[in-house]
Parts: sequence; C-alpha cells; structure tokens
Amino acid sequence: MMSLPSEFLTRIAYEKQLSPTEEDILIELFGRNKNRVQVAQALDISESSVSTHLTGIYNKFNISGKGPVKERRLQEHLSERYWRSQLTTDSSSNVVENNLETLVEEVREKTHASIQERCGTIQVLNTTKSLTLGDIYTHVQIFETIPSRRRLELVELLQDFKQSEFSPVEFSRVTQERVPGLDLLRRYSKLIVLGKPGAGKTTFLKYLALQCSQGQLLSQQVPVFITLRNFAEVQEQQSLLDYIAQQFLQSGVKDAAVKGEQLLNQGRVLLLLDGLDEVKPKDKLLTWQRVVKFIKNFNNNNFIITRQMATLESSFGDFKEIEIAPLDYLQIQTFSRNWFNLKDSVKAEAFIEQLTVNQHIKELASHPLLLTLLCLEFEHRGKLNSNSCDVYEEGIELLEQRNAGFVFPSNTVYENLTKKRNQDLLSQIALTTFEQGHYFFRHTEIEEYIGDYIGNLPNAQIDPELLQLDRKRVLQLIEGQQGLLRERAQGIYSFSHLAFHEYFAAREIVLASNLETLVNQVTEKRWRQVFLLTASMLRNADELLKLTKAKIDRLFAEDIQLQQFLIWLNQKSIAVKTYQQPAAVRAFYFFRVLNIDLDLDVDLNLDLTRAIDLCLYLCLDLSLCLDFCLDSNLDRTIDRALERALALNLDPELKQALQQLKEQRLNYEEQPEQFQQWRQTNGQAWTEQLRALMIKYRNIGHDWQFTDQQKELLWQYYYVNQLLSDCLHNDCYLSREVREEIEETLFLPIAEIEEIQ
Repeated sequence: MMSLPSEFLTRIAYEKQLSPTEEDILIELFGRNKNRVQVAQALDISESSVSTHLTGIYNKFNISGKGPVKERRLQEHLSERYWRSQLTTDSSSNVVENNLETLVEEVREKTHASIQERCGTIQVLNTTKSLTLGDIYTHVQIFETIPSRRRLELVELLQDFKQSEFSPVEFSRVTQERVPGLDLLRRYSKLIVLGKPGAGKTTFLKYLALQCSQGQLLSQQVPVFITLRNFAEVQEQQSLLDYIAQQFLQSGVKDAAVKGEQLLNQGRVLLLLDGLDEVKPKDKLLTWQRVVKFIKNFNNNNFIITRQMATLESSFGDFKEIEIAPLDYLQIQTFSRNWFNLKDSVKAEAFIEQLTVNQHIKELASHPLLLTLLCLEFEHRGKLNSNSCDVYEEGIELLEQRNAGFVFPSNTVYENLTKKRNQDLLSQIALTTFEQGHYFFRHTEIEEYIGDYIGNLPNAQIDPELLQLDRKRVLQLIEGQQGLLRERAQGIYSFSHLAFHEYFAAREIVLASNLETLVNQVTEKRWRQVFLLTASMLRNADELLKLTKAKIDRLFAEDIQLQQFLIWLNQKSIAVKTYQQPAAVRAFYFFRVLNIDLDLDVDLNLDLTRAIDLCLYLCLDLSLCLDFCLDSNLDRTIDRALERALALNLDPELKQALQQLKEQRLNYEEQPEQFQQWRQTNGQAWTEQLRALMIKYRNIGHDWQFTDQQKELLWQYYYVNQLLSDCLHNDCYLSREVREEIEETLFLPIAEIEEIQ
C-alpha cells in the first residue's frame, strides 16, 4: 500500500473536520503504513480507542461496509483524491499556466452578481433605507501601529494641549500618523483590520470585494466575501473550503469544488473574512480552528480579517495587524457631500458649515456610524444641536446595539451588568474623572472605579483576585464591544469622544441630584457643555438656573466700582429707545466696555441710538490706539466712523460738536506730513474732547480703569450670563416665572435684583 504525504492528509483532515486524534490516526495508517496495533502504540492509546475513532473517520468520509472493506475503500478514496490533486499540480506549469487567467476571469465573472448583491449596498442604521456603496464610500485611513500598543507615558499624550482650555479640537488632535488603507493592501498579503463598533470595517471589506470583482484591485485574484457569523452557523461538517465551493456553485460556477481548490492552490483568491469576534460564543472555538487550519493549508492567498479587538489568544503569526483611523475633517466633508449630493447639494454645504461652528458635533462626526446618524438628524430637522441630549443618547444606543448579540457567561457579574447599570457605571467614572480634570486615565484608575461599582452587584466576586479579573473583563467589554472607551496608548484610556465624557458626567449630576457641584464650577469654561447638557436632561431646570444666577450675581457684589458699572449699564438700557429687551441693551454696552469686537458694517441692523454709540466708541477706541502706533489705516477708519455718525439722526448740539471735531483733523491723504505733526501735537487733546462729548451727550466713553482682577471677574460674569442666556434659548425646560425672572435681571446690579425680588 502506497504511503500518502502527511501534508495532503492534513489538508484532507481539515476539509472533513477531523478531530486532532482522528487526524493523527489517519496519518499513521495511510501516511506511514502502520497497522492498528502500531498506531495504538505510536499514539499511546488503546486498540479499542483506535477502532472507535476510525468509526468516526468512516462516518465523516461517508464510507460504508464492514471491517477491512471500509479501510480499503477509504484508502482508495484518499489515493484518488491525491492523484487528482497531483494532476492539477503537474498541469499547473503547462495547462494551468495558460488557463489560470481564463479560470480567474470565469469565476470572477460568475460571482460578480453575487458580490454586487451582498457588497454593493449598505443598510442605513435601523432604517429600511439602503445606499449604493459606490455613491457613499469614503476612502479609509489606517493606523499602521495599533494605538493601544504604543508605549507612551500620560505626559506624552497631554503635552500638546492646555488643560484649562481643553476642547473637542484638542481631544481629536491626540492621534498619530495615518496611511491610506489601499496602500497597506498592496504591501501586505495578510491583514487583520481592527476597529471599534461602527468604525467601517465591514464597509471597507465590501469595497475591496467590489473593486477586486471589477478587476480594479488585485486583478489576478477572485474575491470571496464571508461573514464569519453566518459561516459559523452552518452545520459543523462543512469546512471553509466547502463553504467557498458552495458560494461558487450558487453563482453558477461548474465544477465549483475543483475550480475553487485549484484557485486556492495557486494563490489566486482574495479571502475577506468579516467579524471574527462577532461569532456567537458557542461557535467561537470551532470557527477559530476552522479559519486557522484553512489559512495554514492555503497560505499563499491574500487574507483580510476584521475584528474589534486585538487579543493574544487569537493572533495570527504572519498577519499584519492594522486599525481603522477615525475620520479626519476632509473625510467627513467627502462623506457628507456624497450623502447629501444624492438629493440636495445645498443641504450638504449647510451641514458642513454647521459642523464647522459646532466643535462637539464635529468631533462626534469622526466616527462613521455617528456621522451617518448626524446626516439623518440634519436631513430630518435641518439643524444640529450639540446642547440637546437626543443626539448623544441615539449615538450611545447605536454603539450599544452593536453589542446586542454578545452573550455573557452565565452565573457571572456580567448577567447583572444591564444596559442601565452599564451607563450608571460610565456616568460615575465620567463625573469623577471630569471633576479631577482627567480626560485620560491609567487602566489601574479606571479598573478601580469599575471594581468599586461591580463589587456591589449581585453575584459579585468576593475573592480579590477574581474581582480584579472581572473588572478587567468589564473594561474590555466597554472598550471593545461598545466603543464607549478607547485605549489611547498601552494602559491609558479615555472616553471615545469628549462629547460622551461630558454627556455621562451630566447624566451623573442629574441622577445624583448633585447640582451644587456643577454650580460651583460654572465659571470654568470646560464645564460649559456639561452645564448645557445637564439643563437639557433635567425635567425642570428651574433650580439649576436659579442657583447659577444667584452665584453669578454675587460674584462681585461687594466691589463698589463694578456695581457702579452695572448701574451705568442699567441706566443706558432705560435711556435707549429700542424694540429689544433691556437685557440685550445692557449686554451690548457691556461688550463695548470690554472691547468685544463688533463689525461696523453689521451694525446697521442695530437701533439708531446704539448705532450712534457704536460709531463714537469706534472713533474713541481707534484714537486711543493711535497714541501707541502710527497706522494710516486707523486714521482712515476714524474718518469713516465720524462720517457714519454724522450721517445718522443726531442731537443737533452733538452733531455740531462732532462736525467741529472733524474739521479740526487734517486730511491724511492730502497732507500726510502735516497730519503726523498735528497728531503728535493735538491728537491726545482731540481724543479727550471726543470722550467728553460722548460722556456729556451719550453717557458713554467713561474711562473705568478696571484692574486686571476686576477684568477677570467681568469676563467670568459675562461668560456665565451668556451661558444662562443660551439655556433660555436652547432645549431646556423652565417654568415661565423663572424664565422671565432671569431674562429680566441679566446684567443688573445686585441692589436692583434684590429690589425686584
């Protein structure tokens, strides 16, 4: 009896899904010509065990008969398979060399319709809507080095931004070099593509399948796209080779099994295996073994496998692991235009413009799944509101749905980590770290928070070592399965988006009714979004806004000069005849004193009184600037402002006085040298005359001479009043009484407020 090569028998054993012992028996019997007694001795098992395993082997090969007859029939079957494979191999240098290209074209043509059907469209979230992939696809950028494997210290991650001014822009800037995904495909034949839920892994694989099927990518290969979860659910007897042959057969390929194996033997297949860790837990081990064996037997093909997390227990030796990078702003723009240009190009530009001015939403848009949600939201509402909780809640819900099929081991703490408890845990972590100013935190810190929480759940581990293991697993779940946390470098985590950190912090404030904590931080700008989200979440935000208003009203209640300034603001709001609310008038003059820039050309929309004041303010401000520099442009702007003021309907005495001041100034264009001399001699006196006129006729232009400390208090005061105003005009429920009280008392001195109350 001829011995068959061990490599051939190993491949056959893989196809028939033999157990390791069955494979060893097959090789000993037919690869080394041993009898059953010798096989038992070689494998250190009993002869009866050999007979039992042989029965299993015969069943898997569908060999019938009795005793020696079955062994002879199996020998004949194996020999026939071997010679047939040899014929294919021997002819590869002659017939196959000439016909392989024809075979690739034939199979690609036959399978094209199937690839187009399964990969040509993408489902839009939880809707019935689907889009053609080619219309919406945005080229993928890749991290060639897995971020979570970078050995960085926390200080290295934080070195590029100021903690006190941390913003979504700063948050998204903490990243690394990206490379185009297609570039790596040309450099590596075996890739594992990592990415968080919704990062675009499946879309990337579908795009590659389409490109290859159309001959535009790896034109010498046939694409095969397999969803591993579907493959895992077929009957256990079917190998990956048979599964591919079945796909070919369903596409109309004749002799599908033979042609599929021939293509694989010649390395002419691009095998795209999607969702390795989305296989059900009960099927994972067997599926993993099937994939590993297949790759081992057909190692000269191109393989791309997607999964969410990189784990040592499921690593492939000669595969290059890469990770899909978040979308940069150019990719966001491309995707948005592709999305809206299908229907409305004007809406596309409006959407992009709103992203530009709304940094929190823009940072969320770096995630493809969340960007899709934002496009749907804008399509429906025509606007994006970063202060509304709805968009964050929907985004979190989408990410959690990606984990809906994940099954936890029974009788463990995971059974009690419900959706609500999971969000409660994240809320506690978010507020604790946000209060500390920690946007990035070490794994030991976050595991401690997790341990404190899950230690109080039913079925929690009492043993410290087992509890430590549980908290590590929960961290992996939140990061890998849900994508709500992100490992930025080895052992250093953050929330996946700053918006989620702020949302969960606000959620914890609401759940714990801890409004005092928020009010105490209200003057810190980094708490702004948390404040707005908290106000939006509260069933009634009366108490929060009343506490905030009381705090800011008393910010400088004891400073006589600053209170005098607020009294003057109130006097101006009473004197000005306007259709706008007095608080808006007070805010206008507050801005001017703090030198907040206002565009003279825009101010034609102001009422007449404030337009006059703005022109005069501009004259005064620029005249003061000229005391410190020589700038002909400033001189021209002063002339323009004076002309604008004189063109308005002024008090006759003021108009006459301003005309006299204008006539005192020499014309810079006509007499530049004389003008410079005039300014040095008379400029300061001219400016003081202007100030005197402003104070006399308009009650403006006072030289308040605030100290630096007072200016800082005024800026804080302005900031919080603006925050309150934003709450009044955003998604925040208030009683009518509280709303009117706040609107009426913005920018008022404390004495006036107390009198009203």
